[in-house]
Amino acid sequence: MDAQWNDDFHHALHVAMTGERTGYYVDYCGVGDLARALDEGFVLQDTQSTFRRRRHGAPSGHLPPERFVVFSQNHDQIGNRPLGNRLITTISPEQYGLVAALVILSPNVPMLFMGEEYGERAPFPYFVDHSDPALIDAVQVGRAQEFKDIASASELFDPRIPPLLTRLDWTIHYSQNPLIASCSIITAGSLPCDDQRRRCVVRHDHGPEPGRRETSSASFAPTTMATW
Repeated sequence: MDAQWNDDFHHALHVAMTGERTGYYVDYCGVGDLARALDEGFVLQDTQSTFRRRRHGAPSGHLPPERFVVFSQNHDQIGNRPLGNRLITTISPEQYGLVAALVILSPNVPMLFMGEEYGERAPFPYFVDHSDPALIDAVQVGRAQEFKDIASASELFDPRIPPLLTRLDWTIHYSQNPLIASCSIITAGSLPCDDQRRRCVVRHDHGPEPGRRETSSASFAPTTMATW
């Protein structure tokens, strides 16, 4: 296997940005775990998981960073939310710009979910096309049970309804997207890097001190970028 999605990166990033600690997010503490994901890959490395009630994960610090695909959202993480809401609708534009930088400038392979590149806001709700009525009923009951602490059954999208809300809005202008507007897209060759530590000096042109240069532990991934 060449690489795998790193859910630990997503979970740590989500907790750091939103403070949410329900469900599987209970195993993550935010910034510290995010740093570990960037540095070592997995956060849980044969670690006791409160959510799973058992030990989970394996050591990964010996693996090269390009073996991990990192993302701030994908079809699982959005579709499994009660209302299918995207991250851009729950955090500030400033936070969203930071999220973009962490994903794109990570030492891993970055992945963008469909519409993320221009700031799509349409939800991506969970849906099914099963033909067995009993199975559909079981899915509805199961999702209501899964989200009972954070959403009522009436608030959940009916998974039998075709996902019209997932249609992308191609009229959104790139300039309206915090991912684009708050970050300067720079080629790796334009940044001074410490090859040994894989650190880069990043210039930012927004905020209270434009032009300030900061050293970040994040580095540019190989030229590969995944999209979904």
